[in-house]
Amino acid sequence: MDGEVLNQVKKERQKSKRLEAEEILQPAAEQMGVDVTTIIKALGDKVRSDPSFRVMRANNTLFMYQNLGNGMMDVVSMETADRPREFMDSVQQFTQAGKKAGFTRAKFLIHNPQVAKAMQMAGLKYKIDAQGIGPDGRPYMQAIVEA
Repeated sequence: MDGEVLNQVKKERQKSKRLEAEEILQPAAEQMGVDVTTIIKALGDKVRSDPSFRVMRANNTLFMYQNLGNGMMDVVSMETADRPREFMDSVQQFTQAGKKAGFTRAKFLIHNPQVAKAMQMAGLKYKIDAQGIGPDGRPYMQAIVEA
């Protein structure tokens, strides 16, 4: 029994293997009922056609965001396959990259309260700007993160 617990602890502390973008996006594709290549193609088309739209990867998390100008970004979507500890690191990496790129504020639409908790644990200071029920019937919070 003790060996099993020790093996589980070692497994949790190991760095996850780097997944392909398709693997990270697969759960979202299944939820939307589309093939993952459709999402990859749409993201590529969006990046090529809209200079203000970007995709950033940190660990096994993809951040899709729009540059709104004046130091503000809108995080349009975030898909992750990270474990909680790695996810916090991914959020910190994204925040640091945003600061280096000149962003001072970011708007996040959060559907999962655990994401808000992870942002807080990652040391991000944010305020809830709005909350409600989205058109998809899911509750959401809109958070504004200040750099």
